[in-house]
Amino acid sequence: MKKIFALMLAGLTVVSFAACGGEKNGTDTENSAVETTGSLIEVDEGLFNVDLRIPKSYYGSITDEEIIAQVADSGAKNIKISEEGYVEFTISKKERDTLLDELKSSVDAFWNVPEEERAMPSLAKIGYNNDMTQLDFYVDADKYNVFENFTIFALMQIPGYYQMLCGVTEENMDIKVRIIDNASAELIDEISYKEMKESMESFAEATE
Repeated sequence: MKKIFALMLAGLTVVSFAACGGEKNGTDTENSAVETTGSLIEVDEGLFNVDLRIPKSYYGSITDEEIIAQVADSGAKNIKISEEGYVEFTISKKERDTLLDELKSSVDAFWNVPEEERAMPSLAKIGYNNDMTQLDFYVDADKYNVFENFTIFALMQIPGYYQMLCGVTEENMDIKVRIIDNASAELIDEISYKEMKESMESFAEATE
């Protein structure tokens, strides 16, 4: 499952977490001819298995053959790439649960390192609820600055993937982030994925 997870996270630099539209592959190869029409992971949950449809753009610039080979190495079945630009495959519910655990572990790994190695200098720890609809960033208020929000925005994609793998639809998805003073437990700021997405869409409409 780690290979599927790694491939998905590679798409963080390719696909906007707002997922407002499909992404074209910018290469000139034959494999780039198809544009992904969807932007979110689609999940069809059965009794024992889960069918996944993941936009090919999430996998970066590797070829179709490389995508299929790496997904197959992770134990997935019924792998194919659709004409609409989706990577489609089947995994067991147990394997899907492993993916979900790995997503949570990736958030833990971000802050659970020596302080001097943290990409976000003010960060003390990160907490989250069970369904990953809320992230709590506990920070040193004296070190925290708004530029660190770019790191927070990037990390918001991980709970987004978590919710998508659980079958949450785009219109129902939300991720609330609280930035909290680690010393006093006072709320410094709050960010909502849904509010940000609506603001971005309104801005895009106003500038058309």
